[in-house]
Parts: sequence; structure tokens; C-alpha cells
Amino acid sequence: MKLTLYSLLSLVVFISACKKYDEEKLSDTNMLNNKNTASVSYVADNRMKIVAYFPSYRDPAGVSASKYQLVTHLYYSFLNPDSNGNLLPVPNITRFNSVIATARANGVKVGIAVAGATNLKIIAASASKRTTLVNNLVNFVVQNNLDGLDMDWEFPRTSDGTHLTYALLMQELSTALHAQNKYLSAAITAGVYSGAVRDGILTEVFNYADFFNIMVYDGLNWDSAQPNQHASYNMAVASLDYWVTTRGMPKEKAILGFPAYGLSNGSSTSVSYRDLVAAGASPSADSFNYNGITYGYNGTATVTSKANLAKLRGNGVMLWEMYGDTNGAVSLLQSAKTALGIGNNPVGIFETFASGVGRFFRAPTYSGSTVGVATTSSATHYVSGSSTHLKVTLNDNTSISTAWRVRLLSGDGIAANNVATSKSGVLYFWLKTSTAQSGATARIWVDDIDGTEQSPTINIINDGAWHKYSWNLANFGGTAVTGNGVLDGANITLDAIVLSQPNTSTSWISYIDDVGN
Repeated sequence: MKLTLYSLLSLVVFISACKKYDEEKLSDTNMLNNKNTASVSYVADNRMKIVAYFPSYRDPAGVSASKYQLVTHLYYSFLNPDSNGNLLPVPNITRFNSVIATARANGVKVGIAVAGATNLKIIAASASKRTTLVNNLVNFVVQNNLDGLDMDWEFPRTSDGTHLTYALLMQELSTALHAQNKYLSAAITAGVYSGAVRDGILTEVFNYADFFNIMVYDGLNWDSAQPNQHASYNMAVASLDYWVTTRGMPKEKAILGFPAYGLSNGSSTSVSYRDLVAAGASPSADSFNYNGITYGYNGTATVTSKANLAKLRGNGVMLWEMYGDTNGAVSLLQSAKTALGIGNNPVGIFETFASGVGRFFRAPTYSGSTVGVATTSSATHYVSGSSTHLKVTLNDNTSISTAWRVRLLSGDGIAANNVATSKSGVLYFWLKTSTAQSGATARIWVDDIDGTEQSPTINIINDGAWHKYSWNLANFGGTAVTGNGVLDGANITLDAIVLSQPNTSTSWISYIDDVGN
């Protein structure tokens, strides 16, 4: 959390000076009178969500890249442990890498879904095995640069005591993941059938997970009005009645699940929504005769109704599973996104410099657009206690007297290497410096569908305090680099942060943090 203390707003750009969590203390004479903050604690992201799962048996080539922009969170499924808490190999690792990379490139938060009820039951009953599993899972999330983890134990229950050991496992996972600033979610039963399974989620578990993906499907014959519909709207209402109203699950943690497949009382197999539509099913209907068997499914009309319900009584929706949805205009995810009024953007902070320089791995002089500074200039990972930043040191090129312009490339300035974000809201970063020259400025370069555009400049505040430099993307007011000066297309990516100042023989040291939208 940052406390805003100074702001300067216009139609185009605004800047606010704020205290960041930092072990470095500001001078008592600082005119902004910043308050010191003793520590940083995990803060959950309670924004509305569109969650989807991508099972390892599905081919990523069958899912268009644009579909990733319809979700906020994506889980690759599934990672399984052995009975001792060691992790089995990731199934189809090439697909895992492809799915995670494509999701990241489109600003989606990525995670791994963990399953394997038989071994989870054994592990959870042992304190030492729980510790082994928790350590292995946290290491997996951190080493693969994932944002979080979903526990998909189907199902703990009161009849065998696993409701107690599940709660212990969730508590320990929560503590360990949150310590790494990673989130924890859980896939849980719809709760519409009374008994040991729905009672297997103790109320205390609500405190451990950031959100719950409620699996409101596979309920053939539950709704007497629609016996061949396995995921009716009435079932969704009943599920939220139970979890939110009766059990007291916080609304912001309730994510309403819906299926991208149909089931039938006349068959033991499922058929994906995309296959049903390809065979002639109406995208807006809920029933279709496929190969002589009538399947009940969720079409766009029902998904829209469920999304509106989730917006009112929960905090978003979840889809099982992403491949089963269509790629085109009749996508179920598109219907959910339209109803909820959200997508993956704005994406929030996409560069924290917590473990390195992130996408800013090139030297300041790497770009041919950089002028005036020496090759001894650097951009390095700065660590001071628990504080981490990008430290930019700029040294004068004494052989020329040109004014300095330094293009700090993000992802080599290649759009595919950067996070796609909607051209709405603001694009920002935090910077502090006390060694800039009078007239020093900051701006951003962004890539859109026709090239690179540059923002107006903002004057650098040279007081040694953190300041937030922000640009209104909806009213950009930019000029062309290789484009047309206008942000065209639905999404943009950050090309570079550009720092400029008059020529000087004095080194300029700046710290940059929390780049985001």
C-alpha cells in the first residue's frame, strides 16, 4: 500500500508523490512529511475475477491468443504429489510452458492447480509430509514465476476426518504462499447436496484462501425443472445461497463456476461447448441433440445470467475449461466478460523487481535511441533489506556534449515479450532520485498495432522521495515514434521508460519500482 501525499493532475498526465514501503528513511526536512511504515504484509487482490483452467490433455494450439485476454486468472491443470509430498513431473511440460507464456504475455495471472485426492489424504494426515508438500509447492510456484496456486482436492469430507487435515494443509499453504506474495485459491463443491462433502470445508478455511472456485456443475437431475441440465441457473443461485448466505463465505471470495461442456442422462460422456456449437447447437440455447442424444449445456444467455448473478452476490466467475469454449464471437468467456464489465485489464503491477531486473535486462546504452551516456551506465537489481528496486546509474559520455536521452527497454522493446494491457486507465511507474539535473524528464514509449508512440514528458522531482509518474492512456496526447501518435487497437504494451536531462558530467542515479497499469 502506498499513501498518496502530493498530486498534480491534468487531462493528460498526473503525478503523485507517495511513501513506498522502504527501509531507506527520508530526511526529517522532507517537505512531504512522509510517514514511515514498519513492515509489509500480504494484501489480497479483491478485484472481480474471471478464472479459467487449462488441462494438460488439451492442445494450446487450439486456443486463440485473444481468448487469454478474456480471463484474469488461469490455472494449468494438474500438478500431483506422490504419497510423501514430493511433486510428480508436470504433465506435458511443453504445453505448460506454452500456456503460461501466452497467458503472461496477455496480462493474465498464472497459477498451477494441484490435485490427487488419494495422496493428498495421506500427506495431510502427517505433519512432516504436509511440510514437505508445502515447501515443494511454494518452491514450484516461485521457481516458475507463477502468481499463485489452486488446491483442487476432490473432496475432503467429515466422514473420514479429512476435513480437519485439509484445514491444516490450507492453513500452512496460505502462510507459506502469502509470505512469498503469492495467492492461494481452492476449488470446492457446489454445496447443493447436503452431507459429508460440503461439510468438509470448515468455516475457518475461508480465512486461508484468497478465493474459492465453486464448481457448480455435474448436477444432472438436481434441478427438477431441468433434469437433463447439469448446471442450471437455479443451481447457481442455490450454491451461492449456501456458501455466501448460510455459511458466511465473504462475497469477495466467492467465484461462481460454470462449464464449457454438456452432459446427458442418456450418455456417460461429455461433449465440449465448442463441439456442440460446431455441430449446429445454438450458442444461446441450453439443450441440443448431438448424435441422437440430448445434451444440456450452458449457452451464452445462461452464462450472461450467471455472470450477472456472480457480480451481484459474488466476485466473478470460473470456467472449466478453457479449451472447451469457442474461439469466436459466441465464446462463453466473452459473454461473462461483457456481463461483468471486466477482462484482464488493467493488469495491476506487472514489474515489481522482487527477484531481479525483470524485463529491464538490457543495459541503458543497448538501444540505438539512447544518446549522451557512457557504456559504463547500468541498470541493476538493488536490494536493501526487504526492499528491491531497479537501480539505474547513468554516466556521462565525455566525448560528446549531447543532451542525455536513455531508453530503458522493457522486454527488448518487443511487444510479444511484454504484458498486454488495455488502452484504458493509466500506465505508471515509481521513481526516486536526488541527482537529476534541472530540466530532467520522464516519459514512456508504448507499442500498439501500428508501431511505437511516445507519451508527453513529466518533469522529474529531484528530492530523494518516491513519486508516481502516470499517463492517462484514454487521453494519451502522444506523438509518433514509428506509429501515428495515437493509441490504436484494443491493447498496448510498454516499450520503454525514457529518461532525459541536459548534458552533465555528474552521474545520475535513479531507483524505479512497481511498473503497472
